[in-house]
Formats: sequence, structure tokens, C-alpha cells
Amino acid sequence: MVESQIWKAEQDSIALGLLEPLQVTVQRGKYDQIKAVMDLPKPLLAPYSKGQQVGTLRLSLDDQLLIERPLVALTDMPEAGFFGRMSDELMLWWESE
Repeated sequence: MVESQIWKAEQDSIALGLLEPLQVTVQRGKYDQIKAVMDLPKPLLAPYSKGQQVGTLRLSLDDQLLIERPLVALTDMPEAGFFGRMSDELMLWWESE
């Protein structure tokens, strides 16, 4: 599980994870060399429903893709109210300048 910043939502972050346990078999001594990359939209904008795909998790070893799985929202994340959305809209605009 990982927490990621989310905009225009009732909370500032959303819990992301996998739908099922992940198992990867590699040669002995290579486990520490596995690289995990999360591909998420930028910015991450609400709303999301529990179980909805938010991004992708990719595991690689020696620049070779081992496995790719969807990252999903572990909880429902509804949109914020009007003022919360407008506040985040201003922050996003400010950061893009």
C-alpha cells in the first residue's frame, strides 16, 4: 500500500494498492535489484471509487519488465465541496506557473 497526493478531494491523500497479492520469482541474490515504478496521472484528481484503477505498478530487473499490475484506490475518494475544489484549482494553477 502507498499513499499518493490527490487534488479536489475530501482528503489530501489516497491509499493505493493491488487487488491481489503480488509474487515474483527471481534468482537468489537478485531480489534487492528489483526496481518498482508507479505510473500515476499528474495531477491525480478526485473522484475515485474503491477498486477503480488509478495507475500502474511495474517491476523490472536489469531493465527487463518482470510484471505489470494495476494500482487501484483502496478506499472511496469523493470530490471535495465547491470551496475545496476551487482552493485546489488555484493551487494547481499556481504550481503550473
